[in-house]
Amino acid sequence: MYALNRNELRVFEAICEGAESTADLAEALDISTISVYRSVNSLSSKKLVDRRRTGKRLQLAISPHGHSRALCAYLEGSRRPIDPIVGTRLLVLLSVSSNSKDIERVAEEVRLSSESVRRIVWALKGFGAISQEKRVIAVPKSDTLLTRFSLDFSKGACEAMLESISPTGRVLWSEGLQFIFSARSPVETRGVSETGITAMSKMGLPFMSDARYYHYAYWRPRLRREDIALHQILADPSSTRNISYGLLHLMKEGHNAAYLARLGDALGARELTDQIVDFLRRGTVENPHFPSKADMTELSAQYGVS
Repeated sequence: MYALNRNELRVFEAICEGAESTADLAEALDISTISVYRSVNSLSSKKLVDRRRTGKRLQLAISPHGHSRALCAYLEGSRRPIDPIVGTRLLVLLSVSSNSKDIERVAEEVRLSSESVRRIVWALKGFGAISQEKRVIAVPKSDTLLTRFSLDFSKGACEAMLESISPTGRVLWSEGLQFIFSARSPVETRGVSETGITAMSKMGLPFMSDARYYHYAYWRPRLRREDIALHQILADPSSTRNISYGLLHLMKEGHNAAYLARLGDALGARELTDQIVDFLRRGTVENPHFPSKADMTELSAQYGVS
C-alpha cells in the first residue's frame, strides 16, 4: 500500500497519461505483458488502479482514492521524475510527511537500519526531496508540490488501508505510516493494536463505548501506556472527555515524561504532550479543552484511581 517499485510507477504514470488497457501499457512502456499484468495486479491491490473487464478487454483507470489522485497529480502535473519515490524512498518521505523526525525514529517507522535510512536520505537530498539539519530530516516546505503530495498520499493510503482492514471503520487520526481508527466489531489484523479506551478497559478502567478503538502502524510497534493515552486524545483533541480519560489512564498506570516528550516530537504534538505532563504534575494547564482539577478529582473517585 505504501511502497511502489519502478515498474508499478511507470505503469501508473502511463495510465494517468491515458493508457486504458494492458495492451496499451505493454506498447507504451516496451515491457513484457506478464510484467504489465503483475504491476496492474499490485496497483489494484493497493487501491491505486481500478480494473473493469469489458468482453475480453481489461479496462484500466485511476482509482478515486486519495493516494491515487495525489500520485497522479505529482506525476502528471509537472512531469516529476519517479526516482525520489521508488521503493523505500517513498516510505521515508511518508514518514516525515507531517513533521520532521530524527533518523532513528524514521528508521524505526520504515523498518530499516539507521545506516540504510542515512543512505536513502543522501539520495533524496540529491533529488532535492529532503532537507536535513544534523540528524533531523523533513520534506522541504519550499517544495509545495512534494509537500502536498506526501501529505495527501499518506492520508489516502491510510484510508485505503483501513478499507482492507475494516470496511466500515473510520479513520480518526493519521500521520505518515500510521493511523487511529474506530470500528464496530473486533479487528484482528497484523499491525493493528487495541488502543484508547478499548485498551484502557482491559487495564482496569471499565469505560463504556459502542465503538472499539485501534491503532495501525506500518512498523507494528508494541504500544506503551503513554501511546494508548495519547491516542485517546489525538482521536479528538478538542474533546474534554477524551482528554480526561487519557489523563486518568496515566494517573492510574504512571507515565514517563521523557518518553511522552519524544512521542510528541515524533507526532508533531509536542505542545500537547507537554500539557499532559504539566497537568499531571500541577493539575492545570492553559488549554480550554483540558478538564478542571475538580473534574479530574471527581472522575478519579468514580473509577477508584488515587
